[in-house]
Amino acid sequence: MTAKNNTAGPVQHSMPTAKSSFQKKLERGKFVFTVETHLPKGTDLSEVMANAKLLEGSVDAYNIPDNTRSVMKIGGIGVCRLLLEEGFEPIWQVACKDRNQLALQSDLLSGWVLGIRNVLALTGDPPQVGDHPNAKKVFEFESVKLIKLIHNLNAGFDEAGNTLKGSTNYFVGATFNPNYSNQDRAIRKAEAGARFFQSQLVFDSAKFIEESAKIRQTGAKILAGIIPIQSAKMAHFLAKKVPGVRVPDSLVKEIGASDNPEKTGIEIARRTIGEIRKHCDGIHVMPLKRQELVLELVD
Repeated sequence: MTAKNNTAGPVQHSMPTAKSSFQKKLERGKFVFTVETHLPKGTDLSEVMANAKLLEGSVDAYNIPDNTRSVMKIGGIGVCRLLLEEGFEPIWQVACKDRNQLALQSDLLSGWVLGIRNVLALTGDPPQVGDHPNAKKVFEFESVKLIKLIHNLNAGFDEAGNTLKGSTNYFVGATFNPNYSNQDRAIRKAEAGARFFQSQLVFDSAKFIEESAKIRQTGAKILAGIIPIQSAKMAHFLAKKVPGVRVPDSLVKEIGASDNPEKTGIEIARRTIGEIRKHCDGIHVMPLKRQELVLELVD
């Protein structure tokens, strides 16, 4: 397993190039690991690059967020390019919350010529939940429509139907929540062109297996979202405060009764991976700022 890729060389300005190493691994059936990268509020990327090197050889791609929960951070497009220059494979998250269709298309074309090949299409969170609550929301598009837009760019056309002088060939991903029974929206994302999915956090293995099977019927690849719980406080927060996440009471009690909650959290994460491994194509680890915990989950 390696984070190195072959897409960071000379910038291509027109015709689509070869598939990303991340795409090729998934398509040939390799079980992959990706990690959510914590970006700074500012320009100091020393920790980002140090963490990338720390996980080199242990993860296959690095998710680069787009102002998650509408908290202003450095933009992902530049971080992706810097990772590519060091030989690391990024997955660029692109959200609709603060871009209209002109900005989305312009950014996507720019990302392509900078060497980015993997995109995770998101709707995004409203500004009111973030640190700039007075910012004006856009939401001209949502994730399904964004996936269709990227599909058009890949086909050589913009949203208005104009022919592009040089198209893209993005490997497009999306998200889904395995904690709910209705996967119609996720299936619409697959029908629009999503080729891989990263899931919301998984704590109920049986429910994940049931819901992910509905999406895998479309041919899309599935990466299960895993977080190593680090404390009893964190377990209670995930269970009570994070929308869309369902943590069984038994796991909260198991963490609460532990003399070493962090170790127990890692054991729970490893146990969950073991239970779902045959029913997904990879794991997406969300370790918050504790990137070193990823090493505990990767064999």
